[in-house]
Amino acid sequence: MNDRKIRYMTQDEVKRFFARIQDRRDRALFDMIYKYGLRVSEATLLTLQDVDFERSKIYIRRVKNGIGGERPIFRDTKRLLKAYLEVRQPTGSALFTGRQGDLSDKRIAQLFKVYARKAKLDPKFSVHSLRHSIATHLLEAGEGVEFGWLRFLTLSHRMQARRSRIAA
Repeated sequence: MNDRKIRYMTQDEVKRFFARIQDRRDRALFDMIYKYGLRVSEATLLTLQDVDFERSKIYIRRVKNGIGGERPIFRDTKRLLKAYLEVRQPTGSALFTGRQGDLSDKRIAQLFKVYARKAKLDPKFSVHSLRHSIATHLLEAGEGVEFGWLRFLTLSHRMQARRSRIAA
């Protein structure tokens, strides 16, 4: 039996993490990863053309058999994206770029570790922990996670919670 635990951050840890991010790009990037339950690779697939501020929609491409498509842009995410786009470096085709072009999976993981260290979070957390955190936080709040992009996460979180209750 696979004994790996799903690593997720508490709501307080997420707040501490975001409190350490001052950079506009990084704030928008990690906001999107958290709120849309994105994998790092899905964040790197986003382009400027995927964002439609007029309709308040964003097109998300899912990997690993996820359900992609148009999603609403949350009001605060829209504000963060607009602030980032004011300073975005036009060095690549992706939505999130740096001095040398499109941000890579590796660079995003490095950035996560920098902010997590500043927030004094457990070093075992990874950027993927944000993806698990949103599913867990929605379940803790009694919210349904009907979005296709969270269904599989929800099942694995419920199974882990059941195993924890049985073991107790």
